Amino acid sequence: MTTILNHKKKISEHLEELNDAIRIGIYQRPATIGFHTTACAIDLLEIYLHKKELIDIGKVVKHDWFKRPKEGQKIDSLIERKLPANFQEKDKIYNLFYIIEGKREV
Repeated sequence: MTTILNHKKKISEHLEELNDAIRIGIYQRPATIGFHTTACAIDLLEIYLHKKELIDIGKVVKHDWFKRPKEGQKIDSLIERKLPANFQEKDKIYNLFYIIEGKREV
């Protein structure tokens, strides 16, 4: 089970890895930057959702749930199906995740 404290420790580790990758050079470490950016953002979102009591402590949000829905898609996005929570500025936050996920492998 991942507690808020564990999320905070993981965020610190992600930030350390991001700083190291930037120091080495963004062109030498694009995969590291993509991975840790996504992982850090997910941990931040999970902390927020835990604090708002919108997900249980054991719930894990996966980065691949943030694949941008296709235009005209008739079913809810994958994230909406996996995590049907309502919170302030959800659409704005999810759009940022769609951008991050879309650039993760670039």
